[in-house]
Amino acid sequence: MGAALIAIALLVATLVRDRPDTTARGERAHTPVLAWGDVIFSPHLWIIGLTYLAYGLSYIIYITYLVAYMVSGIGMEVGTAGRVFFMAGVLSISSGFIWGFASDKIGRRAAISLAYTTLAIAYLAITAGTSQLATFSAAIFGIAAWSVPTLAVVAAADTVEQRLRSAAGGFVTIFFSAGQAVGAPLGGYVIDALGFPAAFQLAAIISLAGAVLAQLIRRAR
Repeated sequence: MGAALIAIALLVATLVRDRPDTTARGERAHTPVLAWGDVIFSPHLWIIGLTYLAYGLSYIIYITYLVAYMVSGIGMEVGTAGRVFFMAGVLSISSGFIWGFASDKIGRRAAISLAYTTLAIAYLAITAGTSQLATFSAAIFGIAAWSVPTLAVVAAADTVEQRLRSAAGGFVTIFFSAGQAVGAPLGGYVIDALGFPAAFQLAAIISLAGAVLAQLIRRAR
């Protein structure tokens, strides 16, 4: 999935180009190159990308191993664990809207940091090893599930000129995809070596690192 998302992000960023009618043909040919340079070498987009990387690394650990831990680690019935996971999915439907609204009120940086902190709470709560806190964890995760993806892309768009917004969104999404590709096998390795709780604790630490990185994001242009 991670590799596929990287390919899609590259394709979208390559195909979505600004072609103003008033631009001369010679200038138009160079616009994509200039756009890519402005995007790839932007330190602000790299900060957003690294912040987004933390989400890809951490959330994939949680959703990949959540049900397995609830069943084998906590002792929940398979059906019950499935219903808890389903609840998280239902709650996540409005996640992007909730956090988008929050970011308009308190700003992108504060909203991303708050979202990461909320996710870290969800990742830590599951390690308590009780069905009640597992349900709480899944509910909190559902509410914050798509917060960072929504906010990271919007923050990237805020950072650049209008003509570069699509390319900026595609660029930071590459970081998320890379994190997602690495996160699942990393979580599996940690589980084999140290157990499920350690993997979720690692996800929480990564999320808190994302919260700190978010404070370096530049305000909207």
